[in-house]
Amino acid sequence: LPYTTTNQDLRDLFRICGSIRSADVLMQDGRAKGTGVVRFESFESADKAVAKFNGYNYGGRALEITYDR
Repeated sequence: LPYTTTNQDLRDLFRICGSIRSADVLMQDGRAKGTGVVRFESFESADKAVAKFNGYNYGGRALEITYDR
């Protein structure tokens, strides 16, 4: 993720895939790490997000979308 991405930006980006439980940009020492976690209400929504956004160019950076274990 671009380092300027906010939690709300992440939520807005992935909203089209389905209902979101939470969307959090990961931070380290008060700064964004360039990664985030989006939790969906259903596996189907998560699956849709991986299919749609893996490799997607967002703010000049290619997204690498994987399932959180």
